[in-house]
Amino acid sequence: MYSGSVFSETRPMKPMTPQSNIETIQRMYELFNKRQWQEMASLYTDQAFFLDNRQDSFITRNKEEIPTIFEAFERKYPGIKEKILYIEESGDLVYVQFLTSGKSKSGGHWQQIAWTIFTVENRKIAKVASYFNRPE
Repeated sequence: MYSGSVFSETRPMKPMTPQSNIETIQRMYELFNKRQWQEMASLYTDQAFFLDNRQDSFITRNKEEIPTIFEAFERKYPGIKEKILYIEESGDLVYVQFLTSGKSKSGGHWQQIAWTIFTVENRKIAKVASYFNRPE
């Protein structure tokens, strides 16, 4: 009969390594909702391209900028959460429809449905094209 604890040994948890493009994107949303910006940045290529909806062009961001970008985003939209409603993979593209919600600076609650098309290369996010209306 074993009398020791199964939990007696503690080891640091290894970050989950996504096994598919969809798992990479699901992990990104999970980390976004937990505000784990550094770990989320590890899911991106060294240089990633983001669609700037205001100028309808892509801007380049390096992996080190990712946490700062999302920290600022969270300050602008406190409590923002994103929930995947639909996800599909086709080659290196992952299509996601999601519900995003949060609070405005004035304290009102908002939510909207948005779409993002991710380009994933070697289980890393290389390109992000999001389509949504910006909440006030």
